[in-house]
Amino acid sequence: MSHLLTSTQPSIVDSLSLKMATETRLIFPVDLCFDLDLVLTASEDSRGFAASDSLVSAMPTVSTDDVCTVCMEQLEVAPDKGGKQMPCGHVYHAACISTWLSLYNSCPLCRSTVASPFNPDRN
Repeated sequence: MSHLLTSTQPSIVDSLSLKMATETRLIFPVDLCFDLDLVLTASEDSRGFAASDSLVSAMPTVSTDDVCTVCMEQLEVAPDKGGKQMPCGHVYHAACISTWLSLYNSCPLCRSTVASPFNPDRN
């Protein structure tokens, strides 16, 4: 008769996995309220960051063949139709980052805070 080892104690792997998950969650908090559909379909009158359009228009337009990580579509390579570069260096479509900044005051990728030109203390 074969004996299967069963234990009610968690294995070392389970313990380490739980410990890593807990530590990672403390270091990289997850926004459980984030809704990409809401970000991409927010109406113009529901702006949370009133300066988002002027902030985006002040960002440099850069030519790149990267992908906008908000909508996951290709950015234009043409210099006059490129993406908008955030202060942290990440590049997005102007409409995508404007909509994002209407809800959040940080970069979608690195969460680097973007201050409003009208209220620099909002971080």
